[in-house]
Amino acid sequence: TWSSGIVSTSRPKHHNRFRQQFKNLLLNEEGCLRMLLVDGHTHLHDHVDIKDFLSSASASLRQSSRTGNNVQIQAALCLADFAGAEGFKRLSMATAGKNLPGWQTETTADDCSLCLTNNSGDRIWIIAGRQIVTREKLEVMALGTAEVLPDDLSLSAAIDAVAKCGAMPILPWGVGKWLGKRGGYIKSAMNDHGKHLALCDNGGRPWFWRPNIFPRARQMGITVISGTDPLRIASDCLRVGSFGQTFPGEIDQSPVKWIKEKIFKDGEKFHRFGKPMSIAGFAARQYLLRKESRS
Repeated sequence: TWSSGIVSTSRPKHHNRFRQQFKNLLLNEEGCLRMLLVDGHTHLHDHVDIKDFLSSASASLRQSSRTGNNVQIQAALCLADFAGAEGFKRLSMATAGKNLPGWQTETTADDCSLCLTNNSGDRIWIIAGRQIVTREKLEVMALGTAEVLPDDLSLSAAIDAVAKCGAMPILPWGVGKWLGKRGGYIKSAMNDHGKHLALCDNGGRPWFWRPNIFPRARQMGITVISGTDPLRIASDCLRVGSFGQTFPGEIDQSPVKWIKEKIFKDGEKFHRFGKPMSIAGFAARQYLLRKESRS
C-alpha cells in the first residue's frame, strides 16, 4: 500500500494469521514438528564414535526438514546391524551408562528401540534391526528386532525368519545386486510375499540408475521406503539422516509398531527427502570402497 508516497513494508493481518495457522498445523504444543523424518536404512559402524554419529544425524535431519534452527525435529533412524556389528547394543550401553553428553534418554514402549533428546529439543528414535545376507548373496533387513538372525538362508526362508520373529522384512537395493538372476529372485519374493514385505531405495544409488523393480513393486502395492545405507569408508559413514522420508503424525505408542503401520498399512503416504548420488560421488564412493577392501 501507499501512504504519503512511502511504501509500507508491513504485511496484511490476514497474511500473519495464515502463517500462524500453517505453523500450528506443522508444530505441536511443544514446538516439535507434527511429522517424523525417517532414515530407513542406517549403520552405526564399529569404528564410528557414537556422539559423532548422533550429531551428524541430527544435523542432516535438520537440514532435510528445511525448518530452520527454531523448530524441534522428530526423527527415527532404522539400524541394520549385520553379522558381527553391534550398533544398537553400543547405543543401549551408552545410554544406560549416561555416557552421551548433550543427549537425554527417554523410555520407550518396546525393548528394541531407544529415544534420545538433545539439548535443542530434537528427539531421535533409534529402531533396532538386523541385516541378513542370504544364500543368493542378497540382503534382507529385519526392522524392529535386536535378535540375531542367521546368514546363508535362502531368500524366501530369510523373509520368513524375519516375519516369524515379529520384525519387518525389507529388501534393500544394492549396487549390482538386483541385476540378472538375482533380480529374478527379488521379483519372485515380491510375488510370493506381496504386501508383507517392503523394498528400500539407497542414498548411494546414482541418479541415472533407476531400478525397474521399484515401479513394479508400487504397482503391486508394495511400499518402497528410502535410507542412506552408509558405507564403512570415512567419507560415507556419517551420511546418516540425509536420505529418507517424512511420515505425517507423531509417535504416540510403540515406535516400532507406529513405523510398521506407516510402512505396511498406510502405503506410500509420505514425502521423500534427499537426492540420489551424483555420478562423481558414486564413482568416488565405489573407488574408495574397493580400495579399503583390498587393504
